Amino acid sequence: MENIKPDTTIVIFGASGDLTWRKLIPALYNNFKKGRLTECATILGVARRPFTDETFQDRLREGATHFSSETFDPAIWNGFSRRLKYFQGNLDVAGDFTRLESFLNELEGGQSNRLYYLAAAPEHYPLVVSELGTAGMAS
Repeated sequence: MENIKPDTTIVIFGASGDLTWRKLIPALYNNFKKGRLTECATILGVARRPFTDETFQDRLREGATHFSSETFDPAIWNGFSRRLKYFQGNLDVAGDFTRLESFLNELEGGQSNRLYYLAAAPEHYPLVVSELGTAGMAS
C-alpha cells in the first residue's frame, strides 16, 4: 500500500463505533467522490479493537456500501480507502496518546494540520482533550 504524505490528518477517536460506520465515513467518502477532500488527506481511526488498516478499511467499506448505496463506486472507494489508517489505542490510557503522537509524526513525515473528531461517548471528551494537551498534540 502506498504511503501518502498528508497535509491534513483527520483523527477519529472512537472510530470502531456506529457513528463512524453509519455517518462519518459515508459522508467523508461522498465528499472525496465530489473532489472536496484533497488527495493528501489521511483519515486515522483510533479505537480499542484489534484492527489492522485492512480490516478497518473492510469494515468501513461495509458501512459505505450500505449507507451510501446510491453513490457507492468501488473504484472511487479504492482511492478513498488508501487514506484510511488505523491505530489501536484506549482513550483511558494516557500512554496511548504518547504512542499516538509518535505514530502520527511518523505517518505525517513533517508538519501537518490535524482535525480531531470525538466519535466517542461524551463522558470521554474531557479526558481526551486533557490527554491531547498533555501529549503535546494540541496547542
